[in-house]
Amino acid sequence: MRWNCWSLVCEKNCRAPRSRSSRSAESATSCGKQAASVKTSAEEEKPEQEMTDRLSIRQRLARLSIEKAVIASAGFVFLLAGALLYNTAYSNAYRAADEAFDRVLGAAALAIADTAAYENGNVIVDIPYSAFAILGTTQMNRIFYRVVAPNGSVVTGSPVLGLDIETPQTPSLRLSDGTMDGEPVRIAAVARYRTDATTGDAGWIDVLVAETRESRNALTSHLIVDSLVPAAAVAVAAFLLMWGGIRLAFRPLRSVARVLRNRARSDLSPISRDVPREIETLVVALNDFMAQLASTLEGLRRVTADAAHQLRTPLAALRAQAEVALDETDAEIMRDRVARIHRNAATASTLANRWLTDATLLHKLKMREAETGDLSDYVEEALNRIGSNGEFAEGLREVEFSRPDQQVLIDADPVGMIEMIRNLIENAFLHAPGPTRVTVTTQSSEAVLTVCDKGPGIALDRREAVFERYVRDRMDRPGSGLGLAIAREVISAAHGTIELDEADGGGLRVEVRLPIPNASGADKTPRKPWFRAGWIRLPAFAFLSLAALLPPADLNAQQPEPDLTIVSTLPHDNMAPLLDWIETRFPSLTINYSSLRPPQFAALVRTPTFGSADIVLLPVPDIAVSLSNNGFVRPLVDFIASAGPDGRPPHWRNELFEMHSDPAVFVIRKEDTMTTGDLPTTRLALARALEQSPSPYYQRIGIVNVGIDSISYLLATQDSLRSALSWRLARDFGSVQARIFETGTELLTALAAGEIDLGYNIPLSSVISAQADGAPIDYIEPQDYLLSVPWTIFVPDKSTHPLGAFVAAAMLSAEGRTVFANDVLGLTVRAAAPGSEQRITLGPELLVFLDTIKRGRFLDNWFQLVTTE
Repeated sequence: MRWNCWSLVCEKNCRAPRSRSSRSAESATSCGKQAASVKTSAEEEKPEQEMTDRLSIRQRLARLSIEKAVIASAGFVFLLAGALLYNTAYSNAYRAADEAFDRVLGAAALAIADTAAYENGNVIVDIPYSAFAILGTTQMNRIFYRVVAPNGSVVTGSPVLGLDIETPQTPSLRLSDGTMDGEPVRIAAVARYRTDATTGDAGWIDVLVAETRESRNALTSHLIVDSLVPAAAVAVAAFLLMWGGIRLAFRPLRSVARVLRNRARSDLSPISRDVPREIETLVVALNDFMAQLASTLEGLRRVTADAAHQLRTPLAALRAQAEVALDETDAEIMRDRVARIHRNAATASTLANRWLTDATLLHKLKMREAETGDLSDYVEEALNRIGSNGEFAEGLREVEFSRPDQQVLIDADPVGMIEMIRNLIENAFLHAPGPTRVTVTTQSSEAVLTVCDKGPGIALDRREAVFERYVRDRMDRPGSGLGLAIAREVISAAHGTIELDEADGGGLRVEVRLPIPNASGADKTPRKPWFRAGWIRLPAFAFLSLAALLPPADLNAQQPEPDLTIVSTLPHDNMAPLLDWIETRFPSLTINYSSLRPPQFAALVRTPTFGSADIVLLPVPDIAVSLSNNGFVRPLVDFIASAGPDGRPPHWRNELFEMHSDPAVFVIRKEDTMTTGDLPTTRLALARALEQSPSPYYQRIGIVNVGIDSISYLLATQDSLRSALSWRLARDFGSVQARIFETGTELLTALAAGEIDLGYNIPLSSVISAQADGAPIDYIEPQDYLLSVPWTIFVPDKSTHPLGAFVAAAMLSAEGRTVFANDVLGLTVRAAAPGSEQRITLGPELLVFLDTIKRGRFLDNWFQLVTTE
């Protein structure tokens, strides 16, 4: 005995056994069922069409019109040319900016290098004030410098500047790019050969001066814009002209398209060849194509007619046999007629079923997603459907099906899988009458469906051919030649393979293997779609229920802001009007104020830390510039409100801003017995009064120690730049034994107590504050020039308060600065002569006198003069 074995190997998942459902005793035609399936497929046409309409980017590019493609190509060429032009313009602008600023940077380096010298065995350098002043004209760059002795030790400046570049010892100026604190800088290096007249030591002294690239970048951008804007305008005009020319050139093509669009759908007649020569070839090709299309459509009509005729023939024979049988009275002849009717009906039914099944399954396999189901259930459903068709009802009696104890779950289309199993079993009935065995087993992590019969099998050279449509192994057997083709399509859609082989003892064996979606799926039920699963709906319902029970959120509620810390040198009582004004502008803000003592100013340069400060207000601009130059200040340009002619108050690098200027004045006692005409109103008058013999100010004039008080040091250095009288006054102070106080406050206290009669270079705000406290003092504004010190405001870079920059911007508004000047400093309109006020400008030139060598030499000279009788 030979067995033909049909084996299906699928994904394996298992569950508890379920009893085989009873077979339906009702009979219904398969044609009706397939018609219903076709109707369902038609309802799914719309989603499939929508998916087809979603074109990929490549498809959209392929469908781009020639005109648009040419315009796009031209646009791409213009963009490419624009990119090349931009690179060229950027390179030229970058080089031009470097050349322009390199001259200034090199001049500053040469000016400093020319002051380098030996003195008493030590290298000294006297940095010119003008060297940094010219570098600060842009108000944008940070300045760094380093002076190196012949032995390699750092004389002054930043010890890490230029460590990444070579410094050949030559008097020629060298310019290079480098970094400082992670920021790109331009470095000018020069060396001077110096000898020591006392010790004979000699060597090269290297001087390096660097600046950041903000100004250079700004000039580069400006040059690029100036060069590219005209070029861009010309390019746009050229592109528009080219666009119009391209559209004019493609007008004949649009006319051909319009002719085709206005034609009836059935009109395939040739297009008139009365067209421009450039598109004549296209018209000829279109005419040839439409001729071929007409021929093809005609062939399709013939094929359709032949297919209809093949189905009409058995139907016509069926009708004829039925009509003859109606007139037949002989029972035997009647029986023969009925048998013929049955055969013709079976043939027509088989053809219709196969065609409809093929069309339906192809549509379903494309449109539907795979579902998880039990392979044994599919086998039972296939057997039930075979049993409902009376044609193969007898064969079911000899079918042996052994359902496994556990579920065998697979991911596939249920309808396609059932039809595939049905085709395999019915093929066994058609080609191998006799016992048929159907089993579902598992092998490792795969599921195996086996269908075995005792047919003749299929020859080895025919096993691949039988999978083609309308191909049968034996033409003397009934069938449509579509069963195995449909089976392969269903299995391929489930990512499987099918093979035909000879079974042991004869017969045929077909195996289909599929990947396992869940190899550990024992004792699990089929999965439901995610939108049907209760485990999704339950937490979602719980979440929505909880959200409904919660009280509605107060959208107007605001989170409390953290405290804002402001640091300055003024007492809290003096700052109270400004703090109150800030609180009116920011009512939800809590402000903490901290007063910084004057001796702490100098320490800020060595240790730039403000604790938790969010805003700092200082009367020492040189220290503020140093902090900004070293990168400890945050830019505020995006927050500053309009204030002043240029929209912003005086500033440097958009980091330091001037709140108000505080002039330095002469302070006198109101009880002074001297007449007004005898009071000095200029520095020259003061020097002459001090040089009288005897001087009325002998031991009766007070000055502030410039080595301790940062404001007094700044005033003394600025005086030395503006007037040669500064050193004459220092010598005169020494000759009259001027009293030296540590702070301006101590000097004003002594003046109010009658210990001295005059104080020199005291900030006017301090005088007004003392007057407000009842001190019997007055002040004189020097008539030669009035030196004014700017109060600076900035936000430390370590500040994390979200409103720090906004509060600083509010303080820098016109109203905020007015409150600070009038209510905090108490400054009003002064009687200084027009043009006599000398404002200290914010800029890197203020760093000159903070240089250790420069500061040390200045203090040595000053103390030597003021302490010499």
